[in-house]
Amino acid sequence: FAQTPELSGPNGVKELKEKVYFDVLPTRPRVGDTVEISTEMYGTPIKDALFTWYVDGKEYEKGIGRSKISFFLAKKTTVRLVILTGEGSATEEVWNFNPQNTVIVWESNTYTPPFYKGKSLYTPESSIILHALNLDAKNPLTNNYYNYNWKVDGKVIGEESGVGRNTYIYQGDLLLQEPYFEVNMTGISAFRNGSRDTGSDSQIDSTAAIRVQTFDTNVFMYESTPLLGILFTQQISDTFKFIKSEATLVAYPLYFGIPSSLSGVYKWSVNNELIKENTNSISFKKTRDNEESILSLSIEQPRSLLQSRDISYIIDTTR
Repeated sequence: FAQTPELSGPNGVKELKEKVYFDVLPTRPRVGDTVEISTEMYGTPIKDALFTWYVDGKEYEKGIGRSKISFFLAKKTTVRLVILTGEGSATEEVWNFNPQNTVIVWESNTYTPPFYKGKSLYTPESSIILHALNLDAKNPLTNNYYNYNWKVDGKVIGEESGVGRNTYIYQGDLLLQEPYFEVNMTGISAFRNGSRDTGSDSQIDSTAAIRVQTFDTNVFMYESTPLLGILFTQQISDTFKFIKSEATLVAYPLYFGIPSSLSGVYKWSVNNELIKENTNSISFKKTRDNEESILSLSIEQPRSLLQSRDISYIIDTTR
């Protein structure tokens, strides 16, 4: 916040006795943020003061007691406030916002099935790859002259910070927490062709932050047919209608930290009896109609304690 000085002078100029305080949220706004500026006054009630707000030189809002405004920040913006008290005293304040359009883009190194349209999500003990980008730079993908300071849950990661370190790989642990990442991007002096580069890219000083949600592992089950192959468009939810005389089901792990579907440890059971291991598919024949069986599957990541999933399906042979 800022406090206006008391104004006094000769020739009967009235002293401004009000003390004015300002609050700006967020304190370091970025592109796309809604900025709120509020005012508090001591000496003259706010309801008796005339507030005139200007945004980039144009009158934005005016009125008695209009001590607060909010606006969408999309570019470099100047806000000016003129306050006229009920007793005729005046004061003003100016804010200059120069937001940097800096973002953190992340991806998780977890497995997703073929033709999966979603994003690989973060699960406990998996890794996250984070990239810091300044979208206002000449080329956001080549931030070679920036200094990056990475933080995880408020702790500075010194060994992963430094000039050109715009990528950070986070390895998850056993805690079921959602990590909070921050990066401060600072422009440094650069020399090109014997002259100093003083362009906008070298003047950047901005911060981006993101919290990555933690998800559970899952399993997608599909039927495989001799003619059409694996039916990826027909995911089996909880019941499989066993109409044919033979059927093959294929399981694909979701959000496991493994390079392929064959890297998991599989255990298949029918009615709680273990019948097959170490393969992601199972085939069976129908022996009679009008009965139900429980097909259970357990998948584990061999190098993880938390990445596992147990799931059951009903095999229904009712016509």
